[in-house]
Amino acid sequence: MKNLFRFEGLVKDSLSDIESEASVFFKILEFICNHQHAVVTESIRFLDEKFQDERYFVGHNIVFSKGKKKVFKGRVFIASGKDILSFVRASLLVGDLRPLVVAPIFEDMPSYAVQLDDDGNVFWYGGF
Repeated sequence: MKNLFRFEGLVKDSLSDIESEASVFFKILEFICNHQHAVVTESIRFLDEKFQDERYFVGHNIVFSKGKKKVFKGRVFIASGKDILSFVRASLLVGDLRPLVVAPIFEDMPSYAVQLDDDGNVFWYGGF
């Protein structure tokens, strides 16, 4: 099944290519896998005060396995924290939020990362 969820309604910038998107996603996923949950909450309001960085990577949390290889099948974009939160709230209102990962823009590894599930639960990994 082809994923048609394209972050419509999110004010965003694209990365340079699909390989860059996969690389960024797997760095965020690696960070998440190497950290325990610092905070788990059912409220998106938690992120209102936490999203202080200007720009973030935001991506679908869609990974498939082909043998031992993991393949990223989502998209990653760059957006402001304010725009991401507006997008998430609007998606929750219509019941169409998909699992996402979010991290501040980084070079090698993010300083923190957030997972959002399709119910709007927030999983915060890393420092505050």
